[in-house]
Amino acid sequence: MLRFLTELFFDGATMRRLGLRVGLGVAAIVVLLIGLVFLLVAAEQAVAAAIGPVYAPLVFAGACVLLSALLYGIGTYAWRSRPRPLAAAARAGVVREGLAVFAALLRREPARLVFAGLVLGALAEYLQKREDKPDENS
Repeated sequence: MLRFLTELFFDGATMRRLGLRVGLGVAAIVVLLIGLVFLLVAAEQAVAAAIGPVYAPLVFAGACVLLSALLYGIGTYAWRSRPRPLAAAARAGVVREGLAVFAALLRREPARLVFAGLVLGALAEYLQKREDKPDENS
């Protein structure tokens, strides 16, 4: 089935070129990583000549740990601050429905709305006093 789909969209020459491109891309990434390793080794040897062979690996290990923590923090921040259109639409829908209920209560029976306001005000006052009260255990 997969072979049929690939033959449907790609002919043999296109598949060979695509395979060659992917293979060359992977080879380029491997050579790049090897080059970066050699650069790090050369930098470590230069630092070792300056501060000593024991402290140079510690400096590079600490730098790698700090860099990884920084990258993790940036990734987490980017993930949490991404736009969430469905959540925003859901919040807007909840607000819209709440306003519709409020308007219906106001039109039909204003006394119930006043009573609900009194109950919610008392609940808010109770919760606020509970937050302001210092903890007796500490």
